Amino acid sequence: MKNLVAIIVLFLSVSLAHAQSENDKNKVYINPKIGLHFASLSTETAEQGNRVGMNVGMDVLIKSSKKSWFFWQPGLHYYRTGAQLVHQGTTQQEMDNQVYFNTLKAPISGGMYLTGSDGLLRIRVNAGITPTLLLGVQENEYGLSREEFRGATLGINGGIGIEVLIVTLELNYEHGITPMMTGNEGTNQMFSISAGLRF
Repeated sequence: MKNLVAIIVLFLSVSLAHAQSENDKNKVYINPKIGLHFASLSTETAEQGNRVGMNVGMDVLIKSSKKSWFFWQPGLHYYRTGAQLVHQGTTQQEMDNQVYFNTLKAPISGGMYLTGSDGLLRIRVNAGITPTLLLGVQENEYGLSREEFRGATLGINGGIGIEVLIVTLELNYEHGITPMMTGNEGTNQMFSISAGLRF
């Protein structure tokens, strides 16, 4: 897992350094942001109810020129998600306790502006992949430990963003394509909304 973290961080660093080294041609924006997300997870034995979580991170938006309609958008984000499990048995009764997951996501996306990229109001769409690293699982009443979850998973993402001057507002959806738990085919689905500043 440490090697994968190092590769992701190196990729982001190289992307930013390359863009800055060609500053006369490329336009680079830094977009720190904070937001909320709603995640669900279904498995053969249990279904995770929707719960609100918090996320914070940063994207780097790279364009070939200031007026280019197309862009690359790598990022690095910390997610904290709480969940309650509903066991798929005879009662379907929701348990009272929650379990918290801490993850690090490194989305790598591309996109385009729908209204042009140099106005006061700009609307853009994006899509890509999202590698996710499990940082930890908080002690919980379910008896779930970190060993029962995969250390790294992969998802695909898509979203829409609105920019007003330097303020950004984004709505994104992520669909997991690899199982989150070991020995189980359950995948994660997540909606997130975030606000930030673009410099």
